[in-house]
Amino acid sequence: MKLRYLISVLGGLGVALAPGPARAEGPAAIVFGHQIIPTGHGDAISQQEYDYEQGLHLSMPELDKGNREYSNGNYEGAITYYDKAIAYDNWGNLAHPYNFAYNYCYIAYNNRGLAERALAGVKREMGDLKAALEYAKKAVADFTRSVTLNSNYAFAINQLGELRRESGDWGGARNKFNLAVTYDPRSPDFLFNLAITEQRTNDFTDAAFHFGRLAALTPKDARAYFYIGVAKQGLKDYEAAITNYKKAIALAPATADYARFYLALTLRRFYRDEAPAGLAALVPGWPPGWSKTIGLYLLGDLSEKDFLAEAARDGGKTANEQLCSANYFVGMAHVLKGDGSAARNFFAKALASNAADLNEYDLTRAELERLTGKYPPPADLRKKAGN
Repeated sequence: MKLRYLISVLGGLGVALAPGPARAEGPAAIVFGHQIIPTGHGDAISQQEYDYEQGLHLSMPELDKGNREYSNGNYEGAITYYDKAIAYDNWGNLAHPYNFAYNYCYIAYNNRGLAERALAGVKREMGDLKAALEYAKKAVADFTRSVTLNSNYAFAINQLGELRRESGDWGGARNKFNLAVTYDPRSPDFLFNLAITEQRTNDFTDAAFHFGRLAALTPKDARAYFYIGVAKQGLKDYEAAITNYKKAIALAPATADYARFYLALTLRRFYRDEAPAGLAALVPGWPPGWSKTIGLYLLGDLSEKDFLAEAARDGGKTANEQLCSANYFVGMAHVLKGDGSAARNFFAKALASNAADLNEYDLTRAELERLTGKYPPPADLRKKAGN
């Protein structure tokens, strides 16, 4: 009954419950060196166990309230309830090993970490970077405490990986994601996080492997095949890239703009006389926006100069990302013309954007490695955060 109630409580956040150790069967009276309390059901429990059970009984409604507040976007209110849930749950937690068989306090720490991480994002958007950093530190502490209480709780381990990635610690993030996948190998989100971090750290081989596992797990997910295509393109396995881009387009034709762009470039590279992957029939009907601008450039309906000017038009972070994208596509146009010197110049400009969240950024680094024999280092996201 208790477990079913706990699962229903956590439903508001969609948090998967990591199963705790099974309760061992024991004699009618359990003695831990504390007072023995008869229960009226032919057995007895210790004062310590009684206190723990009472604490758990009181903590679950507070956790439920916190989850509701979180779902409603009231993160500060959620934290107030998570604080109470943790306090109640710790009431009977007197460090005896028995207690950890029932200790679901790790869920409250995890959920409080989620609320703190959400508040860090809110403060960052408001420009209050000091407060954002403080909430991020609190989130790290709570996720760490959650994992301390339940060392195989993959959800909290994954959160720690995401926070490490955001801070620019790519190696640390990869280690956490790898551990999360070890404990929960069937989570698409954990597999994706591991694979994309491998891609971001130049390891297209492992990225292709883990995106392949994602495709096996979610065979109808176009995203998996798209990213296998990106990884195969980074590995210069252009035929495999073409196959997977086509799969991605077939599964989700309405959202496959970038699969079509990368496919067009790869077809031109692999089959020199191939037309641009059906773009001519599609792009003119697309609504105005960055995807249409890229499509018009690839079709030759927009000059290099106008394409780059359009990329810079919006300013700020959007312009950085669009300039990264534009300089990658212009650089690729020069690669296909055989002008490696001009391509290197545009690829350098793409990397200067520091838009490390883009696939074009990763593919730019792969192209520069092909042209120069050296892989540029990953972007410093800490510098990016300060821009």
